[in-house]
Amino acid sequence: MAKYFKSKTLLFLILLLVFHLSPTLSLADNRIDSLKKKLESAVDTNRLGILYNLSVLTIANSPEKAISFANQLLSEAENTGRDDYISSAYTMLGEGYFYQNNIKKSTEYFKKDLALHKKNKNNDGMADAYNNLGIVYKNSGNLDKALEYYKKSLKLDKQKKDSASIAYSYNNLGVLYFKKGAYKKALDYYKKSYQIELKWKKPEGLATSMLNIGEAYGRLGNISKAQDYLTRSIFICDSFNLGITKEYAIEAMASVYEYNKNYSKALDYYKQLQNLKNKRINEQTNNRIAELQVKFESAKAKKQITELSKQKKIHQILILSSGVVIIIILIFTLLLIRQSKRRKEANEKLKEQNAEIMQQKEEIEAQRDEIESQRNEIKRQRNIAVNQKKDVEIQKKEITDSIQYAKHIQDALLPDMDQLKAKFNHSFCLFMPRDIVSGDFYWLSSANNKTIIATADCTGHGVPGAFMSIIGITYLNEIVSDKNADNPASILSILREKVIKTLVNNEKFDEHKDSIEISICTIDWENNFLQFAGAYNHLFYIRDNQLNVLKADPMPIGITRKKQKPFKNSNLYIRKDDMFYLFTDGYHDQFGGINKKKLMMSTFKSFLLKIHKEDPEKQKELLLNQFNQWKNNYEQIDDVLVLGFRV
Repeated sequence: MAKYFKSKTLLFLILLLVFHLSPTLSLADNRIDSLKKKLESAVDTNRLGILYNLSVLTIANSPEKAISFANQLLSEAENTGRDDYISSAYTMLGEGYFYQNNIKKSTEYFKKDLALHKKNKNNDGMADAYNNLGIVYKNSGNLDKALEYYKKSLKLDKQKKDSASIAYSYNNLGVLYFKKGAYKKALDYYKKSYQIELKWKKPEGLATSMLNIGEAYGRLGNISKAQDYLTRSIFICDSFNLGITKEYAIEAMASVYEYNKNYSKALDYYKQLQNLKNKRINEQTNNRIAELQVKFESAKAKKQITELSKQKKIHQILILSSGVVIIIILIFTLLLIRQSKRRKEANEKLKEQNAEIMQQKEEIEAQRDEIESQRNEIKRQRNIAVNQKKDVEIQKKEITDSIQYAKHIQDALLPDMDQLKAKFNHSFCLFMPRDIVSGDFYWLSSANNKTIIATADCTGHGVPGAFMSIIGITYLNEIVSDKNADNPASILSILREKVIKTLVNNEKFDEHKDSIEISICTIDWENNFLQFAGAYNHLFYIRDNQLNVLKADPMPIGITRKKQKPFKNSNLYIRKDDMFYLFTDGYHDQFGGINKKKLMMSTFKSFLLKIHKEDPEKQKELLLNQFNQWKNNYEQIDDVLVLGFRV
């Protein structure tokens, strides 16, 4: 597995995935527009940073725009003598031309970057530049040049004693030699990378290294060792639920047997590969359909739709949301029927071929021509599987586009940053949905010359959670608008009644588990007075370098077996420079670190104390960096929402 452009393009790879999944409603569009507006008034170093970020954000979807921003960055960086930004411009120009397939221009700018780092004796930068040149030459077919630059990058990595970069470089060289057909040398480098992976003991890295080693042994004709390493790779994948890597390992096992003309074994493993892919696709599709059907039925209640008709705009949004969900369910159903039909046809063909192969097993050695015919048939079946995979990817994109539209609807209900800044000059909102749409939401309103602000966590995430969030936002707007309510405890009690009426079904009362955990506070600016109430979610405030807690009631907004009690208010006279935080559990429940443990509430509190004197926007940046550093390569497990303001 080759090493891509280092460090500076990590953000690019993430954005490339986002643009691939959602070309029409990119998550980066708002960020790009915001940066363009900031560029109009930015000066000096701020301009350089903005130009670099614009180049990174546009390179996946529009390389020509990225090149334009990078050229502007290069011109301004040269005028100010900033070598670090000159290097960044060279790198982005090299990448931009690379993705336009202009190898000559790409090579030219990566070599300029290399020359700059040589002049400054920057070994880290030189290692990156050598690696980037190796990638360009490898993809242009000049494997000898790629080998030369990969080895130079490895030499510098060894001088730095950077084990991660060394392992990547060994792997790059192994891939290169494998591509050249030098399987013995490829095996040597794969083993060196494997020795470093053993020290890290990361399952994904170990499984991939064993996969590479097994495939190399297969090309060398050592079926026993190839089978041993590939079997161990599959065992690790099973132990740590590495589904995609297991598919690669199964495919490698089939390829090894096919390369060594053991077509019967190759066919067995290609069948396993197809079954794995079909199972994964079916599980994902069935789970999504089940979730959407349950939530859609809950949201369809006529009584709730009648109540929501008081607000025409909200009524229209709910109708549109219901339509989107119906379309998604129909798409899922059609895809499932279509995929099931294709899988049934493919399985029938495979059964027929398997019976034919078993019948001819005793005649294989004497009938070479017949074996060649069977081999061609296997290749045809493999092409069928590849085409099915492409169909699934197209279907996944269509589904994602529909959910993206649902996100557009959800975003319309949330307050924008201008509204938040208008009420709280010194504030921030860190909002990171786990999926495209979110079960977490934040809400802002006014009543009786008071400001009301809340953060909430609905059951689940993704589409199910988003549907609950629409219900929660709608009822909060209705409570404050119709009843002119500003008492947090009263608002929560009314909200609980409305949510329960929405969710309850007399015949299946005990089966409902949908709920909302929420914190809400009202600020009386004239009297410097704050009232707070919460359902499970607390409020933190920091005064005189000490973190204090206004505790929530231990009961949700929803159906519960516990006896329902009235919510209670907590009162507080606020002082200048008090820092307040409203949040959901996604931040401190995130798994990560060395041992894949939760970040924990205690760590979250300590970090807030550490950063609370910073400007709110700086606090947001520090919280995001801390979260990403803790999460590392693990998946985000829940929606994340942290809202802070200083009075």
